[in-house]
Amino acid sequence: MKIFFYSATTDENLKRFRRELELVVPKRDIKCSRTKEHLYKLLHLSAMHYDLVILHVSRAQELTDLYQFQDVLQHTLLIIILPDRSKNMVSQAYRFRPRLVSYCDADDIEFMMFIKTITNLKNKSVP
Repeated sequence: MKIFFYSATTDENLKRFRRELELVVPKRDIKCSRTKEHLYKLLHLSAMHYDLVILHVSRAQELTDLYQFQDVLQHTLLIIILPDRSKNMVSQAYRFRPRLVSYCDADDIEFMMFIKTITNLKNKSVP
């Protein structure tokens, strides 16, 4: 299972999510990016295929800027991790039609259950 993880920040929340992710998915299968340009470039490469894209967003403007990549994100499983539960942030996040919206201060259980479920489904579909 190939995962693309985007985050422009390197805060403790990001490190926590990465550690949790690496418990389920081998580190070699996780590609990370810290710039929007790198995100767009890698997602547009036809030779690259990611089973899951995780966007760790630190502010509302960043989420607004990422919406320009919606055309490539609409064909992937998407998780968006938001910094807060403000109505503006949540409504912007759902414009992407993600499979899961989580929050930096949330319990990791929902996030990890989703990752495990997707990983198990992906492993069953591979002959």
